[in-house]
Amino acid sequence: MEQQRKSGLKYFLITFFLILFISALIVPWIKRGFLFGTHYFFFFEKLADYELHRILSRIITINIVLALLVFKKKIFTKTGVFKVLKPQKGDGKWLMAGLAFGLFTLSLQVFLAVVFKDRIFFAYKLSFSKVVIKSLEYLFSAFLIGFMEEFLFRGLLFRYLWRKRSFVFALVVSSLVYSCAHFFRPKDITGVDELSPLAGFIVLFKMMSPFLSPDFLYQSIGLFLVGACLAAGYYYSKSLYFSIAVHAGWVFVIKFDGMMITRTAVDKIWLWGASNIVGGAATWALLILIFISFKYGLTFFANRFNEKQAREI
Repeated sequence: MEQQRKSGLKYFLITFFLILFISALIVPWIKRGFLFGTHYFFFFEKLADYELHRILSRIITINIVLALLVFKKKIFTKTGVFKVLKPQKGDGKWLMAGLAFGLFTLSLQVFLAVVFKDRIFFAYKLSFSKVVIKSLEYLFSAFLIGFMEEFLFRGLLFRYLWRKRSFVFALVVSSLVYSCAHFFRPKDITGVDELSPLAGFIVLFKMMSPFLSPDFLYQSIGLFLVGACLAAGYYYSKSLYFSIAVHAGWVFVIKFDGMMITRTAVDKIWLWGASNIVGGAATWALLILIFISFKYGLTFFANRFNEKQAREI
């Protein structure tokens, strides 16, 4: 058994570093493809505007999913890799409930920050049409992010670890991975030729820099709590669509916050957070309350939404 674990860890590390290498190798060529496509299709213009590190992070995510699909028989021999996405009775209700819950809870945090004058609402500077267009764009983006991240971190990673070890182990490890994944963002990529064959490797190295930042531990706490809440939401509701919708609701509020509300005063960032909101102590407290409510409240609603049918995650 111990030998199998060591062998599994070795193959995992090899696969992970191979994914990073391949992703860094192909990203400048994908960037070239986006620029070439602008001459023929208008939607390539927006893709071409993406910074190389954003393209690289998405390529890494896609390659991880592809690797999971390749090894699905070894990892998910009984359940199947896509079973978690198969709609069941009650999932529509979970989707709506999750979206409403996500929108309400994080909007409450932003509202309180505005009430206590630590953020300033300036929606009057925006036209109604721009707000509507941006809202639809943010909603689509939020659900896309929610779907991809929940499928990867909760539907695959958390579910696999829970089946192999325990709920607590799976929650802690998957939340740590989820938190760390959000720090692969370079602080400064000025001077990097995005079309150079080595650009992907240079950007990948710079994407590691936030882990050396003194703010890493402080900022990672909120993201860890977010991951824990979403894992608990999936586990107790037994519906990945609930965590997808909660995640989408939170992302939408964060994006909307960036458009309509100024960032927190510097001396209050410790309380209300900065650009990602989750870095503040007030949000940490809110997330802890959400986790408790999921643990003790979702079972009751699960019996109603799932029409008392047994569901497994």
